Amino acid sequence: MDRLSTEPRRCGIEQLADMLEETGWFESDLQAAFGELVGEGRAANIDDEKKRRRKKYIHFDANHNQGERLTKLTS
Repeated sequence: MDRLSTEPRRCGIEQLADMLEETGWFESDLQAAFGELVGEGRAANIDDEKKRRRKKYIHFDANHNQGERLTKLTS
């Protein structure tokens, strides 16, 4: 949640590498954690137009490795 903002920000390969280094997690762990945040209504992937992703919530290599736009939702 610390890396998310209420303004959409791109999360690509470079950001993935930074998060993996900071947390010691695998990409699948980050995907699962983001999926939980989406399920709780605390975060969203702006570029996931169909909202049907079940495992890979973020495509870090999309948009020429610039990633997809993620945002923190406020309640």
